[in-house]
Amino acid sequence: MSGNGGTLKFFNEAYKENRINLKVIAVISDRKCGALEYAKENNIQAHEIKIDKSNQDELKELIQLISADFVITTIHKVLHKDVISYSKSRFINLHYSLLPAYAGLIGMNTVRQAKLDNARFVGATAHLVSEDVDRGMILGQCFLLADWAANTMEYYYDIIFRGGCL
Repeated sequence: MSGNGGTLKFFNEAYKENRINLKVIAVISDRKCGALEYAKENNIQAHEIKIDKSNQDELKELIQLISADFVITTIHKVLHKDVISYSKSRFINLHYSLLPAYAGLIGMNTVRQAKLDNARFVGATAHLVSEDVDRGMILGQCFLLADWAANTMEYYYDIIFRGGCL
């Protein structure tokens, strides 16, 4: 579940170069996007389905059918607890902040808020998805000192994204 597919591309290319032992087997998105195109171009299952707040049954069934060991979520929607518990897969979320800071914010809105708050550090967190949004067990974090006067927002978006993928 992705937009332009940056995380997907990172993982798939790292797998093809034998840098990680995690194979991407499917991509699910709720809209046409770069991730679906990349998946199709690289012979990865690509699924476009409707996902909304009140109906996630199709998502639940598709995840069960795919039967992956892990589901990496970059979706900009909160997954129902029955979706998470229904599947044997472990859900991992990539959040662009040092959780618990900016829990609940989506995408790079976390970095914009950190700048508004004049935060001294920024980074990314990989965590297990739990019933409480952005509160699951932290698997890893990366961080860097923020110098808002010396660097552009694009610089922070890029470096935080790359650190999050790692």
